[in-house]
Amino acid sequence: ALTKVGSEIYLASTPIKELKTQELRSVDKKALEVSVPYKISLEAIQLHDFTISLSNEKGEHLDFGYDQQRNEYFIDRSSAGRHEFNEAFATKHYAPRLATSKIAGLQVIIDKTSIEMFADKGLTVMTDIFFPTSPYTIITVQSADSSVKKQLKMSNYFTP
Repeated sequence: ALTKVGSEIYLASTPIKELKTQELRSVDKKALEVSVPYKISLEAIQLHDFTISLSNEKGEHLDFGYDQQRNEYFIDRSSAGRHEFNEAFATKHYAPRLATSKIAGLQVIIDKTSIEMFADKGLTVMTDIFFPTSPYTIITVQSADSSVKKQLKMSNYFTP
């Protein structure tokens, strides 16, 4: 959908409609282990720095979140697993936060080797692939603002 922000018009993207029909099962945030595919959602009344990290027992991790000083969302795959095929693969990617509202929404869809992040009703969208040597089963959240952890919702997509 076309969305106007200030005097600019942007194309906003949202997850495919077929995902809306998938059954979601809530995941207990206190539980450390999750299985793919899953969805992470966050609605923040005021957006502050935060990092969500997916990791495995080998110390590999994929980080994503928001950098308030830069006013940008990011995905960091610099320690996400295999990258020997290309030196430039293991890096941190940024995308600007285009929304001007203090209220922010984030939907993240994760499977075994990809992440899709839809921020601010699709105004900022990022997609990355990664190649861990074993599955990510641990999720941690880092933020000085405790409300980020409280507002975080996690759900597994039902797979028969």
